[in-house]
Formats: sequence, structure tokens, C-alpha cells
Amino acid sequence: MSTSAAFTAKYVSTNLPAGAPTFAASLIPNFTALPLPPLLSTSVLTAALCALKRGDLVPPLFSHLVDVLHYDPQEVFTAMRTAITSTLVFSGAPQVVPACLGLAGEMKTRGLSPSTFSDRGEILPTTLPLGRETHADIYKASANPEVFQMLGEYFGDVEYGLIAVAFGLYMGGEGLKEKELMLASAILAMGAKRQAGSHLKACFGFGWSGEEVGAAVGLVERTAEWCKSSVPKMDMKALESEAAEAMAKRE
Repeated sequence: MSTSAAFTAKYVSTNLPAGAPTFAASLIPNFTALPLPPLLSTSVLTAALCALKRGDLVPPLFSHLVDVLHYDPQEVFTAMRTAITSTLVFSGAPQVVPACLGLAGEMKTRGLSPSTFSDRGEILPTTLPLGRETHADIYKASANPEVFQMLGEYFGDVEYGLIAVAFGLYMGGEGLKEKELMLASAILAMGAKRQAGSHLKACFGFGWSGEEVGAAVGLVERTAEWCKSSVPKMDMKALESEAAEAMAKRE
């Protein structure tokens, strides 16, 4: 077994179920045909793979994009890392860590140091207020205040963790519009239909068009099918209409 194969077996494909499809170029759609920037499509695909419990496919996806399609490795790594970080709390560590370790191996193999593009954040006094602001911004088009009210009353640590860590540390600040599209894609890939609907409405609230959100949903559906899985069917017209109605009430 080669060093690379041994690394993959130990850190990346450890939890791979029997009969799971291995990476092939057919996993990757024609990014240039989509109405989303290719690197954002890469982020959506990464988020979907991790949520589908196929984080092991992220490192070979990186390798193909860089070595075959000649994408810039640091740009691809940053796009993938953003997707992983933004969706970690929702997809779960066991799903994203294999992708993280595989990507770390890819970067080390190429001699690319993380010091030039570190993303290490800190929990600061401003993190919780930022999380509350981010949470409010996300749910402005799909208000479900009772959800976090109940969490706050009966599961305070869960509510605090979601607000401070998921929405404050991981999603807050620059790039929220793009991160929300990644998050909605991951939640849809997980099969959580109600929550996916809320976050798809949030995407409309951030100004993504029906064509753009539909492209992300289509990419998730295509990826799930490739992985021999499926995702809930969403009524995109109804979600877009509900989001517009909610936004109109705020004006």
C-alpha cells in the first residue's frame, strides 16, 4: 500500500460503507454551465458531500479540480474550507473530519502552508451579539421565532452554542449570503425538509434569484443521486413566494 493510500485508509475512508461509489470525474457537473461562480458551486458540492456522509470524496474532488481542471489550489481549498466550517455544526464532525484530514493531506503533499491563509477565529465578547445579528438576518425571510424560544427555555446550552458558534463564529461576518447557500444545500442533502425550506427561503431573502437557488438545489439532487441517495423534493416557487411575502411585511 502506498503512503497516500495508507493515509486515505487511516484518516479519510475509514467509515466508508461497503459498496459506496468511489470518486469519478462524473461527480463533477459542468460548473461553467451553472449560474453560480465555479468556486461557489465547489463549496455547494463540498457541503452536500459532507452532509451525505461522503466527506471522503472531497479530497479527490480537490485533486481533480487542481490537477486535471487546473483550478488554483489555494482558491479551491478556501472554497471547500468555507463550506466545511459553515456547515460543521449542522452536518456533524464525523462527516466533515475525513474531508478535513484528506484536504490537509492534499495541501501537505503540495507543500502549501496553512500559515498564509489561516482561518482560526476566537470566541470574543462580540461573538454572541454577532451570532444573534446573523441569526436574525438569516431568518428574516422565514420567521420561526418559537423554535429558538423553546430551545432557549429548555435547552439553553444548545441555543447558546448555535447562536454563538454556528451563527457567530462560523457564519457571521463577511460572505454570509454565500455561506447561507452552502448551509441550505447541506441541510437539504441531509434530508431535513422543513429546515431546508426555511434556509432556502433565507437564500431568497439574501437576494439569490430563483435560477441561482434552483441551481444549488439541482446540484444537491444530482450529487445525492450520484451517491445512491435522494433528497426531499422542494416546491421552489412556493418557497420563493413565501420569502417575498415575509420580506414585504418587514418593509
